[in-house]
Amino acid sequence: MTTTTETIATAPETYRLELLSAYGPVYRDVLRTPARDCTSSEVPVIDLAYISGTEEQRKALAATIRDASENTGFFYIKNHGIPKDTINGAFKQAQAFFTQPEELKERVSTAKSKFFNGWTRKHAIKISPTDKPDNREGFSFRYDPRHDPETKDPAAVPKDVQKWLKVEDFVWDETAHLPSFKQDMVTYWQECITLARRMIRMFALALDVPEDYFDSVVTYPGR
Repeated sequence: MTTTTETIATAPETYRLELLSAYGPVYRDVLRTPARDCTSSEVPVIDLAYISGTEEQRKALAATIRDASENTGFFYIKNHGIPKDTINGAFKQAQAFFTQPEELKERVSTAKSKFFNGWTRKHAIKISPTDKPDNREGFSFRYDPRHDPETKDPAAVPKDVQKWLKVEDFVWDETAHLPSFKQDMVTYWQECITLARRMIRMFALALDVPEDYFDSVVTYPGR
């Protein structure tokens, strides 16, 4: 007589996480297993070396991006073109800002902003209303056409766009005591927005529309 024993795998334990969104609360089932780094087989790493290559190379890159977007939902990038010195400069300035005495950071507190620009103190934000506050600080500033890497005439900004510009100069005026803070942060931001616009063109190709299809809606980001 033969006896067969069937083993039924136990589903991993999860908990329900409530998140805040512009459309009300949303929920996610989160594993209780310890956090770990993902592998390249789980989240692809996409090489952007040919983002300015030939049309054939750009289309091949777009196809890779489409595959990762549809089948994984996330991806890392490398060879993005942002100079290492620019990245290091921004990190150095972030360190200088966040290690200041609190009374200096308080000068640019978001409490003084109409549009959430400036410094957010630790434990001031909680992404989940049922969880403890986030143990992090933040520093934010909004899109400013005066700093756009693609030259913009602030006087020529359309009226329907002007109402969406949430620029507040106090974030720079009150950090002037930090040498090159504004310059280094804005330089890094300019590189990021340039990369973002190039990526939007790759997404356009991935959707089988002309590369410049979305250009008009990223002219003034944050609109």
